[in-house]
Amino acid sequence: MVAQQTNEIRIRMALGAGRGRVIQLVLRRAFQRVAAGLIVGLPLAVGAARLSLHTSVATCRTVRKLPHRRDVIRIGIRHHAGR
Repeated sequence: MVAQQTNEIRIRMALGAGRGRVIQLVLRRAFQRVAAGLIVGLPLAVGAARLSLHTSVATCRTVRKLPHRRDVIRIGIRHHAGR
């Protein structure tokens, strides 16, 4: 893939394409790949997160409630002060 793109860039420059035009081509292709990855990856990630949450909640109903953030901060402050 990289070798093919490199050859294409060389050909375009040999035919007179300017540096800015070549950079524009490379950036456009990179953006297209990123966009395609986001379009496919985000829904899959959301679906996996929902499935994971659903399965963990359904199979483990006896999990203790996690401490509130302020309680964790207090514990950290007490621990740090005791040093």
